[in-house]
This record gives sequence, C-alpha cells and structure tokens, in this order.
Amino acid sequence: MKDFRKINFGYMDAVQEGQERPDLLIKGYVDNDKIVEKALDKTTFLFLGYKGSGKSSLSEHLRLNSDEDTIVSQEGLKDFPYKTFNKIVAGDAEKEIKARNAWRWLLSIKVLGKLIEDPDAHADDEVEIRNFVEVFSQAGLFPISDMSALVRKTSSKTFKITIKAFSLKQCDNQENAEVSIDMSTELVLKLLKSYKESHRHIIVIDDLDDNITNREDRFISIAALINEVKTLNNFMIKENIPVKIITLCRTDIFDRLPDANKNKIRRDNSFTLSWYKEGVNTPSDSPLIQLVNKRARLVYPDLRDVLSYFFPSKYDGYGIYNYLLDFTRHTPRDFIQLMNCIRDQCQGNRVSMSAIDKGIKEYSLEYFVTEIQDEMAGYIDYDKTKLILGVFAIMRKREFSFQEFHRNYSNVKELRDTDVSEVMRVLYDCSAIGQIYSINGQDMMHTFKYRNRNSAFSEKDTILLHRGLWKALNVNY
Repeated sequence: MKDFRKINFGYMDAVQEGQERPDLLIKGYVDNDKIVEKALDKTTFLFLGYKGSGKSSLSEHLRLNSDEDTIVSQEGLKDFPYKTFNKIVAGDAEKEIKARNAWRWLLSIKVLGKLIEDPDAHADDEVEIRNFVEVFSQAGLFPISDMSALVRKTSSKTFKITIKAFSLKQCDNQENAEVSIDMSTELVLKLLKSYKESHRHIIVIDDLDDNITNREDRFISIAALINEVKTLNNFMIKENIPVKIITLCRTDIFDRLPDANKNKIRRDNSFTLSWYKEGVNTPSDSPLIQLVNKRARLVYPDLRDVLSYFFPSKYDGYGIYNYLLDFTRHTPRDFIQLMNCIRDQCQGNRVSMSAIDKGIKEYSLEYFVTEIQDEMAGYIDYDKTKLILGVFAIMRKREFSFQEFHRNYSNVKELRDTDVSEVMRVLYDCSAIGQIYSINGQDMMHTFKYRNRNSAFSEKDTILLHRGLWKALNVNY
C-alpha cells in the first residue's frame, strides 16, 4: 500500500536539495516552458522570477545534468561585498560607469580563469597566457576562487599590478587607478579572443537578492552587472568563445533597477519563470501539481496523481486542488513546503482532514509568515516587518480598506516614521496582500502580483490578505 509519508517533495534550499537528493532535480524537474533549452541557447541569459519560483533549482538542474562537453559552474553572490566593490574603480566618474567597469573586470577575469583551468582548452597566444598566469599569480589574483575574493583583493590598498611583459604600468595615484583596471580588462579580453577551442562553459550567477538593501548604489551595481553580462556574452558570441554567463534575478528587484535598457533586455534576452497559468480550467493541470506528481513517482512510479490518490476530493466545501493552491503564491517553494507540512501531520497512509488542517496551520505559522518577512527585508527594516504583520493580527480581518489599515498602523509608534503607502506597495509586490476591484461596477475581481506582474497596489481598492497568512495572524474567516 502506498504511504504518503514516504514522499519527500523537496527542500527550501535548492543547493541542499542538489547535494542530498539530486534525483529530485534531475528526474523530478518540470520543464514545461523549455527553460533548460533557453538556458543553453545563445540569446537568453537573464532568468527572472519571484522568490521561490525555481531560479536556483534551474542552476542546480543545469549543474547536475552537465556532461563531458558542457561544464556548468556557479558563482553565488551571497555576502557579496558591495561596499568594497564600489572602491575597485577610483576617480570621479558617474557611479553607473564605475560599476560597469568594475563588473567588466570581474566577469572577464572570471571567464578567462575558467578557460585556463580547462585542460582541453587551447589558445593561440599560449606564451601570453603563461605570462598572465605568472603575473596574476604574483598579484594574488590567480587561481580565482570566487568574485567576492577577487573584489577584496582588487580593492585592497596594497594591490598593485605591474605587468612589464605586457607593457602596462601601474601608477600609485588615484587619478590613474581607473586606467589601470581598464587596461588590465582590455588585456584579459585580448587573451579571451585567443581561445577558440575548449569545453562549453556555462557560468551561473545567483544570489543577487542576498542581503539586498533599499539603497540606490546597490541597485545601480545590479543593473551594471546585468548590462555587462549582456555585453560580455555578445563579445563571446562574436569571437566564437565557447562561454556563456547566465544571471538569475528576482523579478521585483529587476523592476526597481535604475536602467533605461531594462525593457530591451527583458524583451530580447530574458525569460520569466511563472507557475501561475491564466486560463487553466482544470486545476490538476497546474504545473505545480505536475511537479509534486513527478517527484512522488520517484517513490511510486505507477502513481498517477498525488492529490486524487491520497487526499479527500474536497475540503471545507472546496475542491482540494484549488483549496491547497490558494494557500500559495503559485511558486514551487510554497507548494512543496505546504505538501511537506501536511505530510508531517499524517498519522496514516492517506491524508486525513485533520492532517490538512494541522499541516496548513504549521505551514502558515512556521513557513509562510517568515517567508513574507524575508521577502520584505531589504525594502523595509527587518525589525519592523514583524510589527507590520502584527497590524493584520490586531485587525483580524481578511478584507479591509486602506484607510482602516492606516488607522491601526498609525497606532504603532515604532512604525510612524515608515511610510504606510510604501509598506503596502512592498506587501503587494511580494503577494502578502491582493486586491478586490469591480469591473463596470458589477463583476468583482481578485488579483495578486503573482497573477499579474504588471498590476500595482491601489489605495482605492479593497485589500485582501493572502490566505497563507490567516492561520498565523489569527484572522477570522
């Protein structure tokens, strides 16, 4: 007899999942939109998605499925030293220009390092490559561990580049420091052009949202990174260099970047991971249902559908598919955690009504409310996120007006210096709240950001608290 408790639907962290249960990311990976094909083609380099939408899972899937012809490496920017990064290029140039020059240096030397480490890679200028390795080793830049270490080394006051073999000179004054980085970058690009034969290399840059703060220079740095990845990829395509850089970025962060070229990149070079499919008439056809079914079949190969086999067909008068999906923001992370929480409450082989109720409560209390807080962080001080969610707990209502929320919000003195309109916009952008509005004064419509990324918060419309928060915040329903 099949036992629901034996199914592991996945982990919060894709990297941990890749290490401990790689089968979940190899055989249990859903690719309805041919995202892997897009990742391997020449054009698409930017993959956007909300937190938990599967960006890091894509990176792990590519790594685990790499073969002898394609080498996939990952460059995580977790704890990336952005303050130190801003010191790499000195001088009085605009922040945007300095950031782009710094990223051009970091990315080009990262790519060259990968080719030098590839035993099957061959360059026309082998002598210059050897000189490069010797000189950059003396400077402490080679071998390259990660870009964070490269940033710290390059920005050090003691850092000097004296490359007599290439007729480059390093001046001590700040006026010429930027020239030195620029000349060094040109050297690296010249060496890259000499490579025509190697394995194919895919470098995946992830964790752009780690320790993100609502600061202009941080967003300028990320915008510069994305632009330089595009520029370097185009350079490598033109020169037939078998390397591609992929960048993973949260949709909400990308939308906030101060960059006039965003729409060009979004249209020509990006793909947005979206698990909410408008117009899907049969909930069982949701890609999230396909995902849990595929992973369940790793344990029970002949299982057709998890929910129809293990769950009651209805709960609280609702069809079980819609009922469970409504507790999520239609992301793999949300739905997998919900399924795991329900599984952990099961006392038998099948899922009881009690297990669903207890699992949803655990999901709301232990996962969903914290996930919302984490997503708000960076735009709002983390210490205030709990107080903001506490306003909903005081109100204990699932539907309310902006004015009603504002009145309760104003009573919390610690929040009076934080603009309530900005808070509501952040809450809407992470789908902690949705809105109810009318069409032609008759039909009432519900919307959340995950359903329509172009929608925006309106103070005039009724606010709807996401169902996933109800249990955690003791909302009456």
